[in-house]
Amino acid sequence: MLMKRNTKIGIFPFSSIINNFYSFFKKNKESLFSFFKELTDINTYSFNLEGINKCFDVFIENVPESLEIEKIDRNVIIANSNTDYILLMGHIDTVFPEELGFNKLVENNDKIYGPGVYDMKGGLIVALFALIFLDSLELLQKVPVVFFINSDEEIGSVYSKSLIESYAKKAKCAFVFEGSGENGEVVVGRKGKLGIKIETTGQASHAAYKITNKPSAILEMAHKIIEIEALNNEIEEISANAGKIEGGLGPNTVAESCKLLVDFRFSKQYHESNIIENIKKICESNRVTGVTSKFNITSKRPCMEPEPNMPLYELVKEASNLIGLKVKPQVRPGVSDANFISYCGIPVIDGMGPTGANDHSTQEFLIKSSIPERILLTSISILKAATSFV
Repeated sequence: MLMKRNTKIGIFPFSSIINNFYSFFKKNKESLFSFFKELTDINTYSFNLEGINKCFDVFIENVPESLEIEKIDRNVIIANSNTDYILLMGHIDTVFPEELGFNKLVENNDKIYGPGVYDMKGGLIVALFALIFLDSLELLQKVPVVFFINSDEEIGSVYSKSLIESYAKKAKCAFVFEGSGENGEVVVGRKGKLGIKIETTGQASHAAYKITNKPSAILEMAHKIIEIEALNNEIEEISANAGKIEGGLGPNTVAESCKLLVDFRFSKQYHESNIIENIKKICESNRVTGVTSKFNITSKRPCMEPEPNMPLYELVKEASNLIGLKVKPQVRPGVSDANFISYCGIPVIDGMGPTGANDHSTQEFLIKSSIPERILLTSISILKAATSFV
């Protein structure tokens, strides 16, 4: 059983560590990219459990022997401590079903194309090889770490959320390995997300006989869509989007039912309860006689507000300056597992993975030369965090 590590953490010789990295990467470069291709060529669509398990098996073969490995449901935990550690977080699943045909890693000069190369198998490579590098210098034994990899992030981390929060609460700080910004930015904040389904129920009838006072579920939903879209607030940075609607049997039928899926993004955690209260009022107030309404929350992620993460960002910035990079902070409207970690009160920096673009499309790519940069940045950031947070 892993115990809290009592090794006293001293001052690390960063200049020597940086010098050692370049020979380490030169020695491991070929095997790293071969390993990256092997991981990418295994389809890990969120619902492909066979592919996910196969990819996990390949991944853990490269984990340093100084770290223990545990499989918990659809997750892999790699660790040398069970409390007061630095948490590294990533996901192995992608959004691409195998039948789509986007299943192979392809290199084109300094770009690497493939399913999940940017989101986020490239990030897993960065985190793992940072640990391998630190282990090669016998520094990993001085740093308590947990590397948590789940396989359902792209579907909302519905199975792993409680486990992520359990591990986050025992951490001192965390790094998440979603891809960096287009100029190498790291993520200090993310908007919260709220998914809501609204259902209206009226009374079906022949449309030819209903000129007025028709209890149409679609008509009521039309009023609600206008009210929902009015909740967009540029000043408060709240977005509301009525994204998908379905209802009715045909043009000559008064619709008995209608369903609407809405996506909200918000910049402050208190916005969440305000949004829910507004939706409640919208559903309680029906404009069309004979129509009733209800709603339920289909998904949500808490807001990752930037302020609590800035001390950890300053350490990452110091690390970037040491290795000659210029890292800037970024707040993203998209969500990740960093949202859950932040909600537990743990300082977290996301976007530690390589630079790339076009994630969730068949044009997804990353910049090959950014991989060693992010491995070294991660390695130094882990050591700096160990001296300040652990």
